[in-house]
Amino acid sequence: AISRAFRAGDTIITFNWDCLLESIFRRTGLWSPKDGYGFQVDMNPGSFTMRRGKIPALSKQPSNIQVLKPHGSINWSATPDGDDVGLEYLDLIFGMPFRQSFNPQGDEDFPEWPFIEGVILAPTYTKAYHQHPVLPATWDHAIAALSRAHEITVVGYSLPSSDLSSRELLAYALRQNNRCKKIQLV
Repeated sequence: AISRAFRAGDTIITFNWDCLLESIFRRTGLWSPKDGYGFQVDMNPGSFTMRRGKIPALSKQPSNIQVLKPHGSINWSATPDGDDVGLEYLDLIFGMPFRQSFNPQGDEDFPEWPFIEGVILAPTYTKAYHQHPVLPATWDHAIAALSRAHEITVVGYSLPSSDLSSRELLAYALRQNNRCKKIQLV
């Protein structure tokens, strides 16, 4: 039912760390972990260990919608330098035949487990938005999407005072938008 409320070209911005929306949209063919978060993820079979079978065709297709997560996600992991982001728990969350989008044995730059740090912003007054390069890039995508949206629906986000940076960035994006005809709060 929720997937019928969205169509190709839509962007969802969520501050939730869970992967429920992505899981639903992946099953309906609207979303892929390959590019659905607003950044490319290498879904090359050589970059991870297969658990069974081959990569589902769905994971090779581009996403029709974007799910942007400015506060990170439970399934994102970054390299120690923060330059690369990989996805974990693909088997558990999306039913894919492999666990992660990266090689758990590492490479010459990172001989240990290469993706060791989760990419999640804690709910504090001072958030480290620049801790991982993917987060400012995700914010840029979110601001761009809000700036060009014709319709905005806010579901379950109260804009808490503890999230001052998010409030300011959202206000900035909305001030840039002269096309939005409808803003709904649910």
